[in-house]
Amino acid sequence: MIFFSTMTYSLGKQLGLEGAAAEFERMLRRAPEAAHNALQLQPLPCTRVVARLRQVDGVQVWHDAGATSIAKARSPAFHAAYKSDADVWVMCDDDVDASSEALENLLDLARQGNCVAFAPCLLRGKRTINVFRDPKTHPADSIAWGGLGLAAMNREAMRTLIDKNNSTTGALQFLDDDGETKLPLFHEDIVPVYNAPDDFPDWQWLGEDLSFCRRAQRAGLELRMVTRGITNHAGQTLSCADAQKVLEDAAQ
Repeated sequence: MIFFSTMTYSLGKQLGLEGAAAEFERMLRRAPEAAHNALQLQPLPCTRVVARLRQVDGVQVWHDAGATSIAKARSPAFHAAYKSDADVWVMCDDDVDASSEALENLLDLARQGNCVAFAPCLLRGKRTINVFRDPKTHPADSIAWGGLGLAAMNREAMRTLIDKNNSTTGALQFLDDDGETKLPLFHEDIVPVYNAPDDFPDWQWLGEDLSFCRRAQRAGLELRMVTRGITNHAGQTLSCADAQKVLEDAAQ
């Protein structure tokens, strides 16, 4: 069983929470037909990901139409996935699509062990890939960090993050809107960067994805990258094999 989570803030802003939920369900019903076609822009790309995942396994969908803060919204999704009966959690931004081959590779990686799997995508409006690896220190599909536009982990990895909360978040917790206490695994960090050992540090703001990658690695999780199939982010298509080659060439 797959637990699938996504956020559709723009849809919620346009239609209201109830209207966005109803429209999203309508898109999910239309998505199976679209899933057999080339990557398109409508309906929402993430609904076609759900349709393709349903071709290989059962899928439980978690939809947040009021996610004004991505960093905060990812944490409730994590806890909902952990409380579910699913063996793997797939998080997907609403403007991300992926081929069946890429999704199968993502699931295979996520289910293999104590790791987080990332599907590489192009950043919005850029030709920059949202993953980084150094072949000298990260062999094969292992990476240093990746964006969370399309990523997955299994129950073992989620349990590791919870069990090692002291090292991942510094024992931080927060009281969520539903009254439950949760771990802020995706909250953004500001970290020191030293240009020289004796210098005062510059301070760098890390987004929720890089901040999460640092916590996952402190917990002992491996970060791995999809290398087969294609992804599409905001209309920009990327071959995962090409992404791997670009990263390798850049490190030479």
